[in-house]
Parts: sequence; structure tokens; C-alpha cells
Amino acid sequence: MKRVEAMNLSGLNEQFREALKSRLEDLGLLEEKARFLTLDSNFVRLPSREYALMRGKEFIEHCEVRGCCGQAFTDRPRETEMRLKDVLRLNLEDVTNRALFFSALNAVMRLSGEVKRVIHCVKGEAEECGEVMAREILERYGRGVRVAHIGYQPSHVEALSKLFKVYVTDMNPENVGKVKFGVRILDSSLNREVISKADVVLITGSSLINNTLFELLDYCRRFRVPHLIYGITAIGVAKIMGLQVFCPFAHESMPEGWRDA
Repeated sequence: MKRVEAMNLSGLNEQFREALKSRLEDLGLLEEKARFLTLDSNFVRLPSREYALMRGKEFIEHCEVRGCCGQAFTDRPRETEMRLKDVLRLNLEDVTNRALFFSALNAVMRLSGEVKRVIHCVKGEAEECGEVMAREILERYGRGVRVAHIGYQPSHVEALSKLFKVYVTDMNPENVGKVKFGVRILDSSLNREVISKADVVLITGSSLINNTLFELLDYCRRFRVPHLIYGITAIGVAKIMGLQVFCPFAHESMPEGWRDA
């Protein structure tokens, strides 16, 4: 697919459908079955209940295709098996279907070798992620920048707030209005305003599933703000579109014994 320069919000889902279809045809996978599982806090075992995954507010849609895996965050997971040609027919306006589709896209692109590290981090790696992110922003942009963090990820917010002026937005009403690590969590309806004030924007890959990613990227383009997408959900889409992803502790394959977690 051609890199999308101007974020035309209409028709992008169909472009991704075509991108998956072409890969399935090239790899001879149209009749191949994909297996979808729901992974929860028992898999990741993150060190704090600040994470939505640890509170049962979010889950990981996990897809397996010929031993390769892909994942996507969602609050509406589904366990099922289907042929990949049927994945192509999913209605992508439905949030459950979007998680199925994009986890499958990640798995197929892992199988093709286009992407490598597509599995969510576990245990203390999530905490280290925030420190690495803060150092990277400092090295790239300097100490005085204003950072917009779209989506509440506790280790990111904690580490970033020590070095930068940080704006955080979130869609979860349980977070909105609360002060976390000295930062008040704003409602996602303020995304445009927050991005307009920022020098760099960090966007959760989960926005691909809740269908706000391309609106957020369009705001970044309009205000000429550099951006990174963080997390495993949008790794395949980012590769297709030529976007930068930050996910330093993602794994290439599932850990030993994960099915017993």
C-alpha cells in the first residue's frame, strides 16, 4: 500500500483489507484457519492494577496462524476459529471484528517476516517501558518539550511527568478527572486541543481498534506535530503506512508455558 500522507479517513479500512488479502494470496493462506484467544491479566502479570488490563477493563485479542502470533488490545474480545478468507469479510465498523482483523493482520505480517516483535511485554517490562520512552523523548526533542500522551499508560505517564509538561487524555470515564503522578487525566474529547499544544504526540495503538487513530494522525498532520504510536496493536498497520512505533519490550514469540498461565 502507498504511504498515506494526508489522512483521508474514508476508505482506509478497505485499504487494509486489500493489504491483508494480497498477503494471504501471496502466502497461500486464504483457506488457512486462524485461531483467536482472549488473554488477560494472568498472561501479562503486570506489576500494578493501574493498568486497565490488570483490572479486567481491557483484554488482548490473540491470533495464531501457522505458529505465528499477532495481538491487539480490545475491551470486547472474542474466542473463535475462522478461515482467513472469512476474516477478510468481517465488518470493520464493529469493534470486536476490528480486534479480530488487526490481530490477524499482525500475525500474517509476522509470518511473512515484515514485522518481528508483535507480542505484548510481561511483568516488569511494562514499568521499564516508561523509563525508556522518557529517555528517548529527551534525546530526540530535549527537556523543554510538551508531550501529549493519548491513552493512559501508567509507567509512561509516571516517567514522562518527571521530565516534561505532559497532557494525558483517556476514553475511560474511571480515569478522566483523576490526578495520576501529578497529571490530571483529560477526556478524549479534548484530543484536538491537546495535540495543538504539544511538541510531540504519543498515540496508543489501541486507537486503531476504537477507530480514532486516523483522526488523531490527522490532527498531528494539521498541527505539524511529530508523533509515535506505542504498543503492539497497530504494528502491522504502522508498517504498511510507514509510521513509527514505540514498543521496546515486545516479544518475537510467546513465552514458554504461557498456555498454563
